[in-house]
Amino acid sequence: MASLAVSASRGKGTLGCFFGVLMIVAVAYGAYKFGFPYVRHYQLKDEIQQIATLSGAGALPRVGATSARVTPSVTEIQDAVMWKARELGIPLHKQDIDVHIREEKVLIAVKYSVPIDLPWGTYDFRFEFASHN
Repeated sequence: MASLAVSASRGKGTLGCFFGVLMIVAVAYGAYKFGFPYVRHYQLKDEIQQIATLSGAGALPRVGATSARVTPSVTEIQDAVMWKARELGIPLHKQDIDVHIREEKVLIAVKYSVPIDLPWGTYDFRFEFASHN
């Protein structure tokens, strides 16, 4: 009679352990799928802050620029942001980058989404932020 009670409690422990491991696997999978885009988002955010600061100071490196202007144009700033996004593997389009320049003040707003493939479908992980000098 005692051995029957022991084996029943062992089954409950195994089931609890199974759900615990299942929960750990689910959290690890979520961190893997959502973690990388989130880290790249913060890297892009940092790079855009630097682009805004350099643009406001007139020190943004410009490839093939022939103009003697101190403040870069909206297109040049968008190109710099696009280059950084491409370097980080972020799917960003030029129309997702909004740049406003007022004297030496540069505001860069970015909105984009990253598609994340999940077993039950695709989730669009949306990011939106603004940065200025």
